Amino acid sequence: MGITRPLDPITASVVATTAARRKGTQGRDALRPLEKEMQNTIVEFLIWHQCRVLSTSQHPRKTTCHKCGAQFHPSESLTTSPGLPDLLVRMNHWPAILGFPVGIEVKRDAKSPVRPMQREFAELGFATICWTPEQAWEAVQRVDRLIQGIEG
Repeated sequence: MGITRPLDPITASVVATTAARRKGTQGRDALRPLEKEMQNTIVEFLIWHQCRVLSTSQHPRKTTCHKCGAQFHPSESLTTSPGLPDLLVRMNHWPAILGFPVGIEVKRDAKSPVRPMQREFAELGFATICWTPEQAWEAVQRVDRLIQGIEG
């Protein structure tokens, strides 16, 4: 089963970079970018489009247990807030009072699992689930059109 639609140039670049990094990986996962790689691509794309982007994702570092001295990686629940989008976005020309009104939840691709809280935030309109830079940009443009309508 092959890719059913051509990839856009940015996503194709991410896929090529990912495949080059994981030459020993077999099967379809070799072509799937990591979520962190896709998030970095989306951030770069939005910055290029005159956006400010805040990342709420924290990648846990090793921590030392204060009781026994053992090294461990904290669980995800200690490093992020459930449901909080990975990225908070605003365009540079928006009024500061709006803060960062666009929430982007980044996924590796359309097959990536969505947690119930993430789905709920998306259904309420607090976040948009994206797996390409173009989808993230569309979410920003939707809010921009709304803001332009309010100001105009």
